[in-house]
Order: sequence, then C-alpha cells, then structure tokens
Amino acid sequence: MSRTFLALLNDLLTDARQAVRQMRRSPVFALMVLTALGLGIGATVALVSVVDSLLVRPLPYRNEQSVRVFSQDNTWTDEEFDFLRDRTRVFATLAVYSTEHVRG
Repeated sequence: MSRTFLALLNDLLTDARQAVRQMRRSPVFALMVLTALGLGIGATVALVSVVDSLLVRPLPYRNEQSVRVFSQDNTWTDEEFDFLRDRTRVFATLAVYSTEHVRG
C-alpha cells in the first residue's frame, strides 16, 4: 500500500471519530440528519428502480421491435375490446391498459 492511501485512510477514520463525537453531543440533530439521509437514499433507490424497469430493461416480448403503442382517449367496454381483438387481422395480438380504476 502506498503512503498516500494510508494517509487518506487515517484522515477518513479521524473524520469518522469526530462525526461520532458530534452525534453524541446532539442526538436529536443526529437523528434528523440520519432520517434525512435515509429518506434521500430510499427515494433515489426507488427512482432508479422505476427508471430501470421502464426505460433500461427490454420489453418482455419476443419480438420487441414490432411492438406498437397507440393512444386514444376512449372508454371501451370489455365486450367492445374483445370484439376488436377477436376480429382484427392486422396485428398478431392486441393488449390494453388503463390508468383508471378497473371494474371488479
């Protein structure tokens, strides 16, 4: 190990000891800081997880290059969608999703 690495490690340990001493002097402030750090790290991990699943990973389809998305502000009943899906010959299959409450 080089001398600069050992000096850096020594400085890091010194700073850590100083931080622990300060946290003992004001535990409420330390709790607030640790809570804020925990929330920030948790939010970051959640956001990275969402971005990874939506934008980075490939779609769960065999031939994802042929997937097409059409958007239409239309309220279809289940029967209407089934009718369209069963009779279309242009696409291999159709799927639908909604951001509204699904009827049970």
